Amino acid sequence: MNMHMVAALAGVDRRNINRDSLLRFFLFFPFLMGLLMRWLLPTAQRLYGDQFDLTPYTPLIASMFALIITPGLAGTIIGLLLLDEKDAGTLLALRVTPLSLRDYLVYRLAVPVAISVAATYIMLWLAELITVSAVELAPLALAAALAAPLYALILATFAHNKVQGLALMKGMGIFFLAPIVAWFTPEPWQWLLGVMPTYWPAKAFWQMAAGESYWPALAMTAVVAAAYVWLMTRRFERSLG
Repeated sequence: MNMHMVAALAGVDRRNINRDSLLRFFLFFPFLMGLLMRWLLPTAQRLYGDQFDLTPYTPLIASMFALIITPGLAGTIIGLLLLDEKDAGTLLALRVTPLSLRDYLVYRLAVPVAISVAATYIMLWLAELITVSAVELAPLALAAALAAPLYALILATFAHNKVQGLALMKGMGIFFLAPIVAWFTPEPWQWLLGVMPTYWPAKAFWQMAAGESYWPALAMTAVVAAAYVWLMTRRFERSLG
């Protein structure tokens, strides 16, 4: 795929997002949440710190918003776009164009990864929840962002329209619950949640924030997410007939 084709596809995406207020909201939500967390958590700590100390939960909060929710939203944006294209027959029409379906999916699924990595950095910077080296964070942000194509493929494969897609999003909330449950579950029992693609990036982030070795969890983040994306890509291609 050449750069002219990528630029043309990016232009189409911009127009689609500009026309849809829901997609625009999803795109800016991580940045709004970063600013909200920057103000809300210190305020809550100041007002209610004598009753409930939020400080020990900072790694959990930071990981949820920066590494779990952000890829989920990025994947949702692309999933809804794929759903529109699937419904309109655009994806089937690719079979008679110079652009193959596989190349198109590579572009389409790379976009939420790039969005997720950038949003992770921006959200953590805006929220000021925790200090992590930008260099250290890079491989984790990239590995965690691999979950974004998974959300996109789930929506595009199993939903038939946007209404069903939005309902399916609620079901995917189980992915967001996994790190929260793991936080309150001691090892080795929390490892049972390792089948969830959202457990490993959160675990790696907690270990990084604590100054512990996080490379095994980082490797599992990439392996589990890549396995899910590979399986869902095959399922999505079959759903097109």
